[in-house]
Amino acid sequence: MGTAPIGQGTGPGLTSRNIGAKVGTETVTLLTSQMPAHSHTPVAIENPGTSGDPSDRLWAEGVTGRGKVPEPLYHPNVNADMNPQTIGGTVALVIASFVSTPAINVKAGSTGTSDGVYDFSGPLGDIDSETGLVEFGDKFLIKDGFEVDGTQLYSLNGEAGATETLIIKAEGGDICKTFTFKDLGISLYTGISSTEITLTLVIKNAYGETIGTHTTSNGKKIAGDGSDKVVYQLSNLLDHDGQFNYNGVASLEITYQLGKDYYNTIRLPMDLNFENITIANVSADDIPPFIPDGVINATN
Repeated sequence: MGTAPIGQGTGPGLTSRNIGAKVGTETVTLLTSQMPAHSHTPVAIENPGTSGDPSDRLWAEGVTGRGKVPEPLYHPNVNADMNPQTIGGTVALVIASFVSTPAINVKAGSTGTSDGVYDFSGPLGDIDSETGLVEFGDKFLIKDGFEVDGTQLYSLNGEAGATETLIIKAEGGDICKTFTFKDLGISLYTGISSTEITLTLVIKNAYGETIGTHTTSNGKKIAGDGSDKVVYQLSNLLDHDGQFNYNGVASLEITYQLGKDYYNTIRLPMDLNFENITIANVSADDIPPFIPDGVINATN
């Protein structure tokens, strides 16, 4: 009685056997139904996998607070790094990340007039149908089309490559008519790789006059740095020498466009967070009438 090969392939714990060999164990292919119950634990690391070929990565359709977005996973044969903010996606990995950031005294953005750094925690109020501005906390109005996410502001615009403008205006009442503008912090949505950005800041006084304009230089990029959040100040992105110091400011217009990320995916306006604003000298004093020629007459 002889033996004959019964299949090709190597099952777990079996030794390969060449066809016609007199010794060794038959090579077989086990079906899933023939295998005992078992599981595999994926290894999640903080840094991306080692595959340099983005075309070979996997995509998980994740659900975030900003709608469904594709979240990149790396090469299936190496350790994977997935955006930890993805919820209910096709693949779920739990990644604990500890981020060390310098301590900064940030005030709640909803109230207060003292000098310092204020976050964008809201709340949002009613929209003015004539101006298209929305009440934001006690001292600002902002352009409609933006939403509060915790202590951040972000655009609801989900069109890839679109240009967006955030307007921040003094509320003009008995709390804030003007202020001194120092700086404004932005960040990229966590998990997005290095992304191109063009940005223009226009600063206006209470008469609607432009008192300052700044634009990013070519090739400027910002990054979400995996699970870490990096906050960029406009003064730095706009290559200004230190903080701004514009007095008598009544409104800010920040126009921005996100370009391609590391994977050549064009990002959305909603991928940019507005983190905080640094101001001083909040004033509710009445603005003196503007007399362009310095002469009071019946037409002034």
